[in-house]
Order: sequence, then C-alpha cells, then structure tokens
Amino acid sequence: MKYINMIRAISTMKIMKEDNKPVMIIDNLFIGSIGAASHKESLVENKITHIVVAATGIKKFFPEEFTYLQLTLLDSPEQDIKKYFNETGEFIDECIRNNGNVLVHW
Repeated sequence: MKYINMIRAISTMKIMKEDNKPVMIIDNLFIGSIGAASHKESLVENKITHIVVAATGIKKFFPEEFTYLQLTLLDSPEQDIKKYFNETGEFIDECIRNNGNVLVHW
C-alpha cells in the first residue's frame, strides 16, 4: 500500500509538470500549475502579463518578460493566507485595469 501511494504522488507530480496550459477562470484571470508558469509559449499565447507565484521555493521563470508577485506561502493547513489577500487583490486589479492578464500558480 505504501508503494501505491508513492506511485500516485509521482504520477501526479509528472502530470502537473506536463500541464502547460493556463486555464481562464474569468476574463483576464488564469490559474495553472508550475508547468503553465514555466511554458513561455502558453503564457504568450494567452497574453499573460503578470504572474502570481503562490508558493515558497518556486522561481520566477521569466523575470525580464513578466511582472511577478512572489508570495511566501507554505503548502500547509496552518498557513495563514488571509494576510496576502489585499496585496494579491491589488496586484490583480491593477493588472486588469491596465488590460493585462494574470496567471496565479502554486
């Protein structure tokens, strides 16, 4: 049983890395995996201008081409995400007001 769970975890990680397509949630706002955030062709195709990195330890893949907001979030139930709401909301609102598109990824 222990090995089955390990295989599932590895398979899930592989799928996420291979998933390179941002998904539009509402106009101008996309979500996606690290695969989407690291696939420049998909970012350009979707006219992404801003990227929210909602995780600790994930690099900004294209800092010269996109505007980033890096959040130091841990993948933990104890992580208090409320303290990031205002900053993230303002970042997204400003982007959309300037006719940009935002990708949020973790």
